[in-house]
Amino acid sequence: MRFLLLRLVLPIAIILAVWIFFGPSTSALLDRVFTVKLRTTPLGAMSIDERDLTFAGRRWLLAKDGVVTKNDRGEVTLTSGGRTFTLAAIDSGYDGKPGAYYLFHPASEDTLVYTTWRSWLAWPLLDRFSIMGVARPTWQRHLYHRLHWRKPSGATLDIEWRDEQQFYVKSGWTDMFLESPPTAVIGAVHD
Repeated sequence: MRFLLLRLVLPIAIILAVWIFFGPSTSALLDRVFTVKLRTTPLGAMSIDERDLTFAGRRWLLAKDGVVTKNDRGEVTLTSGGRTFTLAAIDSGYDGKPGAYYLFHPASEDTLVYTTWRSWLAWPLLDRFSIMGVARPTWQRHLYHRLHWRKPSGATLDIEWRDEQQFYVKSGWTDMFLESPPTAVIGAVHD
């Protein structure tokens, strides 16, 4: 009986230890297979400069290797990973010494989908404490913001930003608004 109880308790204790002490990395590993879709948000007008892409009321960092340029046809382009994606015709903006800034609207024939996903697995925050009685988060989970842009030509742009949410007992889940560089993939156009 004692051996059976030990065989049952030991694996549960190991799983709990991994969950508590390696929660973020365990969650990120599971997120490759399981995530929960929260919402799809319309984009509206967009703007871009050398560091940021702005849409849906929020500023997003570009990939570290992302290069924003203006082509001969007056369109703004994004180059990453050795491939270039034409975003849209520029509505307004400027090129200059402090940098470039362009405001644009995606073409009506383009397909843009912006979705927010969250981790399936949250992890407890045991190391957070407050001497002054200020509310402290008790749980945390990853939050993913994904932009998929497809042109009629078949060209695609996929950008994913990973953020985090923390859970407060009185107010629920809140976004941390982390500024981490995204993963950006520009798909090749096959003729």
